[in-house]
Amino acid sequence: ICFTSVSSIRAHLKLGNTNIQIVKKWMFGIIIGSILGSLLASNISGEILVIIFICLALTISLNMGLQQQPILIGKDLPKSKSLNFLISFTIGFLSVLIGIGGGSFSVPTLSMFSKKIHECVGTSAVFGFLIAFPGVIMFMITGSFKENLPDYSIGYVNIIIVFLISITSIFTANIGAKIASKINKITLRKFFAIFLLFTCVSLIIEHFIL
Repeated sequence: ICFTSVSSIRAHLKLGNTNIQIVKKWMFGIIIGSILGSLLASNISGEILVIIFICLALTISLNMGLQQQPILIGKDLPKSKSLNFLISFTIGFLSVLIGIGGGSFSVPTLSMFSKKIHECVGTSAVFGFLIAFPGVIMFMITGSFKENLPDYSIGYVNIIIVFLISITSIFTANIGAKIASKINKITLRKFFAIFLLFTCVSLIIEHFIL
């Protein structure tokens, strides 16, 4: 996610899809959420969090996929700094626990605060890095005391896997950002709804079937 998001951020910045003001409001909460989520990952029931995520994501997916307009809870982000911190902290905390980039939470949340879907996607790319980078550092540290980890691992991070995934994803992320900007907002929302649906299915298979 670190490598992919850097490529995606650059593309979305050039396309004007990134809202820097939202990033400034949410970055602190997201980073703190990512750090605490990483620290507590081994002490919290992942199954319960996965069930909560699946229920929320399915609801959001159906709303974004079936309705022309998403459910709105405000015309803009809350003015309260505490509320903005709580929202962003929750996004960072849950994302790092489940091992996702944050778009699954931040895109629907920003949509509910009346942000355009292209802006939501472009801004969430930045959140992906803010979640992944502190998270990966903490997982390296907390996993450094574990024995019998695979070769070429630094804590819970396996360098070979990182290399194999990032070598292609850094290129496809840039292509994806450009394609997303050319898709109309209704179609893009439906694409994101399908992505959420497949994310739910993969989590169900991983945690409850395999």
